[in-house]
Amino acid sequence: MRQILACLLLATLGRTASGGACAVPEAVAVVLTPPNADLDDAGGVVVAIGPRKDAGDTKIEDLAKLAWHFQGDKPAVNVIGPGLAVVSAPHHGSTLEDAKGNAKLHVRWRHAKPKLEAPRVKSLVFHEEQTPRGGSSSITLALDAPPPPDAVAVMVFSVDNPLEKPQWSRISDPKATTLALDARGRCAWVIPGNAMPGNGAAVSLAWLDSSGRVSAMSKPVTITQK
Repeated sequence: MRQILACLLLATLGRTASGGACAVPEAVAVVLTPPNADLDDAGGVVVAIGPRKDAGDTKIEDLAKLAWHFQGDKPAVNVIGPGLAVVSAPHHGSTLEDAKGNAKLHVRWRHAKPKLEAPRVKSLVFHEEQTPRGGSSSITLALDAPPPPDAVAVMVFSVDNPLEKPQWSRISDPKATTLALDARGRCAWVIPGNAMPGNGAAVSLAWLDSSGRVSAMSKPVTITQK
């Protein structure tokens, strides 16, 4: 049901107030692991679906079908959330390449890296606004401290439905103590299925590190409305 609602929302947001279509970028594979990262042997490269920014980006709608490789070795692609996957190298190759052999990322492998501690959450606040040009909504995460340096995304787990795949948000500002987890509005670019729980939902949060490993989870927190 959540995925259907997200798709309907994307269709709604894809039109202007006058009924015209918005210019929505194509969905492409985006590497979240930073260049030359030290990766845990048990992890991999974090890849997400994002909007196209370059002509050479790989168009994709399902990361399970990603045809990238590590210098000829076909990797395992583990989808861990809507539009989010960990690509692991069978023989720990150092260069991740696309289907045409173009290098996407150079990495180094380590035997073990310590897992990240749980996020120190102060609050999760849902904002909603209606204007003549349409509605908008967002969820803001307030933290006691900035994200750890190795974190690339925030994972949001439902307390009431623990078997559901988590929703997630990319960390855009690693030094911030206030993060926008979900922002939707007119012509917004939305990953289908990645719909954050709303006001009143109980969730636990965790960091996703550059190796694709999930940190310890925070204590349950309830999303409140401003």
